[in-house]
Amino acid sequence: MMLHFSHRTLITISGLIWFSVGGMLLYKGLNFLVAASKADGGSLWLNHLATLVGGLELAVIVLVAIALLIGYLKGTRVLAKSADKGSNHIQSLPNPAPVHKMYKPGYFVLLAVMVGLGVAMNVFSVPLDVRGFVDTAVGAALVNGSMVYFRKAVMLKALSL
Repeated sequence: MMLHFSHRTLITISGLIWFSVGGMLLYKGLNFLVAASKADGGSLWLNHLATLVGGLELAVIVLVAIALLIGYLKGTRVLAKSADKGSNHIQSLPNPAPVHKMYKPGYFVLLAVMVGLGVAMNVFSVPLDVRGFVDTAVGAALVNGSMVYFRKAVMLKALSL
């Protein structure tokens, strides 16, 4: 027997997935940036940036701020559209819908590419500050994009009252 959930539940689950993965990447990215500031030779940008801003701690703060800004912009511009398409796809399914139809097959291809990029950064020993910057930006984007799912779920609840 396949699991079936209401549109609102599937949209909420999708938002929780994006939010959770985004939070995990933010945590991981921030830890990489802190580790890069303490490691000898573990950075590509930090040492150069530290000379411009007056110290490693300030350089980390600048990188975090830039990554969060990029993540915010990507989340509110690019991923918001993707989340909107995803929630519209869920709403196009019968209600209640089978959980395995929550995402289109192309979504899983995109997910595999993103996981592959993460593995590649590990395999090719990308400097910690670059990995931290990328993970922080992507994490912030996913957290921001997840808000589209949550807003849609709240809207569906309001419509059902």
